[in-house]
Amino acid sequence: MQTFRVSTAKTGSAPIPFTFGFRRLHIRVERAPLQDSHTNILSYPILPMLAHLIARLLSWALRIRLRFGKYLNIHHSSAIDNSEEPRATFWREWTRGLDYLLARASYSDALRRHYVAFFNDVLTPLFGPSPSEFLGSAPSSFLSDDHTPFELIWAIGRRGNMSVRFAFEPLSTLDGSSLPPSKSMASLSSLRGMPGLDLTWSNTCRRTLLFDPPEACVVGEKNSFLHSSQFFLGGDLEHDCTIVGKVYFLPYVRAALEGVSDFSLVNNCMSELGLEDSWGMAYSHIQSIAEISRPTIAMVAVDCIEPSRNRAKVYVRTQGSTSFSDIVELLTLGGKISDSHVVQTVAAMRHLWRLLFPGVGDDTPLSSKRGPEYYPTGFLIYYEMALGRAVPIPKVYIPVRHYCDSDSHVAAALSQYFKDIKLQEIGERYEEDLKQMFTHRDLAARTGIHTYVGICTKSSDGPAIYHYLSPEVFAPERQTAKY
Repeated sequence: MQTFRVSTAKTGSAPIPFTFGFRRLHIRVERAPLQDSHTNILSYPILPMLAHLIARLLSWALRIRLRFGKYLNIHHSSAIDNSEEPRATFWREWTRGLDYLLARASYSDALRRHYVAFFNDVLTPLFGPSPSEFLGSAPSSFLSDDHTPFELIWAIGRRGNMSVRFAFEPLSTLDGSSLPPSKSMASLSSLRGMPGLDLTWSNTCRRTLLFDPPEACVVGEKNSFLHSSQFFLGGDLEHDCTIVGKVYFLPYVRAALEGVSDFSLVNNCMSELGLEDSWGMAYSHIQSIAEISRPTIAMVAVDCIEPSRNRAKVYVRTQGSTSFSDIVELLTLGGKISDSHVVQTVAAMRHLWRLLFPGVGDDTPLSSKRGPEYYPTGFLIYYEMALGRAVPIPKVYIPVRHYCDSDSHVAAALSQYFKDIKLQEIGERYEEDLKQMFTHRDLAARTGIHTYVGICTKSSDGPAIYHYLSPEVFAPERQTAKY
């Protein structure tokens, strides 16, 4: 970094930082040392005028960055605090929570800056309009109750190791509607700089699962869909400065329009990916469940890496089956998955279940505390498959926003869980961490910040807990809250 000084008759002010590409330039306007009266450069009026002109040029440059920055490789180094950014609400709230989580999870300062810049420069333009731009209409994303199109994911391992993930739905910059697959998949072009990026499986999923309408056709315009979302993106922010991209596909629109079942589309997709055997193990069990309570397909996800290292995850959503026993039956495929990892997952779920739902027996179904207008209800379970793996790995998602009274209750349960498993510091700080990330409302007001709590065991370390957190950008409190 180099700092250039322009001498004026004014005393020094703070340097004005700009970044051009990856090069940062600090320009400081300050008073020059007094010289002999015959040689004092300030005796010439042209230099104060020049300094004033430079200040005006810097101001114009800043305005150009604010209006056209997404088209230029010019980035203001303090964009997080810039209230003039056209969609500052999205940027500020997403990044503040992200930066806090990265610090909490012990990412280095340099890595935090790198990931924050990635979100600012690459992802923020894909979030759609800010709340003030909707003018009475509503956003369409299904990711959270208030339709915020992104969420943060805080993963905490059994040993207290932490990592941060994210998910978001690319939306139209004009009206916030869900983009058709052709345009959504184009969003992946912004990720092509990622090392090892491979879209082979993503392209197969798009071709077999999504409805890609003609340009003039609007999905859902003549159909009573609960939402028209078909596609969203995610990623793992690794501690080694790599991002593992993920793509999620929701096949229900195509299934409805073609008059076929979601399962038939997924079966075809898994066959093309070469995963029909391991998926068949899950599919046969699901089909053995009575139709009235049979789980439905929610989505399919794949990583953006080469097929030999990739994973496909099929998510199913329960219908009416909300007791602990029902979830265990689905998680283990009726006992067909019985390895030590799934045993640990079930044990962790039982522990959390008693804290989240005290007094509820194993065979007692939970009742949603919300009306049918809140989509989606039911538990999520995924089955993860990979080439050469015979048995799928299951993961359970508890939809705490539907079955708990408030985020404060969820936080208290999670806090106690971490204390119980000897992660005392995490347990003691958990609720305060949430308050630091989400300042717009009282956690006791309702649920909605916690969307799901996920549980899965993939290593000998034991089960990890995944907290899916929405910043609630469109929540009513945000309209009056000061950021």
